[in-house]
Amino acid sequence: MSAPDAEDALRRTAYEILEDGMFLFLEEAALQPDDEAVVATMRVDGGYCATVGMLASPDVARALASNMLGIEEADVSAPDRAAAVAEALNILCGRLLAHLVGEEAELTLHPPVLGGGPDGAQVAFAVEGGQLALWHVPCHA
Repeated sequence: MSAPDAEDALRRTAYEILEDGMFLFLEEAALQPDDEAVVATMRVDGGYCATVGMLASPDVARALASNMLGIEEADVSAPDRAAAVAEALNILCGRLLAHLVGEEAELTLHPPVLGGGPDGAQVAFAVEGGQLALWHVPCHA
């Protein structure tokens, strides 16, 4: 799969899940360095092998946690933000893989882990006063 194809799949997945499902409004933007961002990655193997990742600035991670947990943003803790980014990545990864390899592929999705950084095909967005990025790196890259 070429980088433009992967970027298109990442973009479609972001709009489907984050805008339509999590009510975050996205505007494509260049990714800016952010040492405070919450970053999670997850590995996929089986019939298809890749690493998928997500970076969310603190404001975006807080909005995700608030939306997912049904609590006020002021009540969101750092562990809530990390858990929300990891769970959002898990959801996004499942949808992304459906776009990339189809819904019938037999895959193993490993649990998200905190850490890592943007690599490979990526898309970035301005959202909720912060930024969010998604990326995809096939194992053979």
